[in-house]
Amino acid sequence: MAPGPDAGPIPVRTYPAVAEAEATRATAALFAEIRRALGVPVVNLIWRHLATRPGGLEWAWGAVAPLYRSGAAGREGAALLRALPLPDAPGWSRADLRAAGVDEAAERTVRRVLDSYNRSNAMNLVALTALARRLREGGDSEARGAAPAETGADGGPPMAGALPALLAPAEMAPATAELVTRLDGFGEVGEGRIPASMYRHLAHWPGFLALAATRIAPLHEDGRLTGLIAAAGEHAGAAAERVAGALAMPGPPPPAPTRVAVAAALAEFTSSVIAKMVPICALLRRAMQE
Repeated sequence: MAPGPDAGPIPVRTYPAVAEAEATRATAALFAEIRRALGVPVVNLIWRHLATRPGGLEWAWGAVAPLYRSGAAGREGAALLRALPLPDAPGWSRADLRAAGVDEAAERTVRRVLDSYNRSNAMNLVALTALARRLREGGDSEARGAAPAETGADGGPPMAGALPALLAPAEMAPATAELVTRLDGFGEVGEGRIPASMYRHLAHWPGFLALAATRIAPLHEDGRLTGLIAAAGEHAGAAAERVAGALAMPGPPPPAPTRVAVAAALAEFTSSVIAKMVPICALLRRAMQE
């Protein structure tokens, strides 16, 4: 049943995370390092969530940082995106975007959001899949192999410009909040637990979210999106095997509760929200004609 006019905003799922603007001292420094290493203007939800666990962000980032600094995560992430069997579909024309309320300036910002998540999600899926597997195997205290030489992110030049603010649920109109919730459900089996931050950046332009929903919904409903998510996971798994030897395990590890929480978060993110957002973001970016 649709909400009445006075029902207020529909709740949008949230997940424990440290907001970039609220990070202080060591956490803020690590966030800045992550942005530089990935070459993007945003810290993805997985890193902001790990920052809620004492020592969790430091431990996880310390383990995978060599993959980003060497360019391994960037190269493997770019290869993953190229390998995705995306379906052919006509792109959105400029008229489509303008009719959806996306003017010229907004179009540039939307592209920046999609480019940022397209790059970072693919890199993170590879690197964090490698770390999640290592933790499942119990190898949480020593490095295997030498870290590769630092050669840069290799996912392209660093992206310039900031992303629009993440809108809180209370800042969205009810219809926009409902649309974000619907988008979050695409690619999920069941309701899903982890919301995708990308949609909250894009909620400044509800018309664009509506375009996105019309592009993704048929793929979700006929099962093709499930196939794309599985393909992303398979490619990430193969890439993770290739880069796993360069993982570093700085010691001493954090307390047992943090180790358990980090391992659980990595397993959940790599099997659900990051894996599904890799093909979704790639689909939306392809639809944005140059």
